[in-house]
Amino acid sequence: MEAIIKKIELIITLKEITDLISVEHNKAMKQVEKLSEEPSFGTVEKIATVYNDKNQTIKTYLLSKKQAIAIGAKLNNSLLMKVIDRLEELETHPKIKVPTSTMEALTMFIDVSKEQDMRLTRLEEATRLENWQERSLQDAKNKKVYEIADNDKELASKLHRKVWSLFKRQFHLPRYNELPSLKYDDGVSYINNLTLADMVG
Repeated sequence: MEAIIKKIELIITLKEITDLISVEHNKAMKQVEKLSEEPSFGTVEKIATVYNDKNQTIKTYLLSKKQAIAIGAKLNNSLLMKVIDRLEELETHPKIKVPTSTMEALTMFIDVSKEQDMRLTRLEEATRLENWQERSLQDAKNKKVYEIADNDKELASKLHRKVWSLFKRQFHLPRYNELPSLKYDDGVSYINNLTLADMVG
């Protein structure tokens, strides 16, 4: 049971810490990367987290309690208590309870795993295209346009705009590069399957 309980550990994002102590997030990211080179600090996981009501995301780190205190002390020791208070608040959350049996611990672990999977899925769905994915979409668009327009520069110019117009309509986007990263393959497939009839219709 002890091994299972250890897996149900507290995690907090670096973004939440930097918001608490008013530290520049990019600076904090570099500090975590430096600290993670020390074996005693432990490994860290980078994720994308939603940071405002517009569902915009930012790359940040998931930290354990020990890591959160260590980075808080490095970034702003005078406001470290804010980080500790927040960690205690998370630990004493009414929904969190200590399991009294192996079965209860296993059930809690499964529930926590499901919740984290759902949370990560939501984050992935909100994560925008990475740079290489955006470039790949542009390459697919260019290839399709020149394949259809051949040497007709005037037609090619129109088709460049038309592809993005159709693309945004297909995926309900204000801008093509706001396609969720998870839908990258769908985006490439859509462009590759476009025909002249689609674009002049």
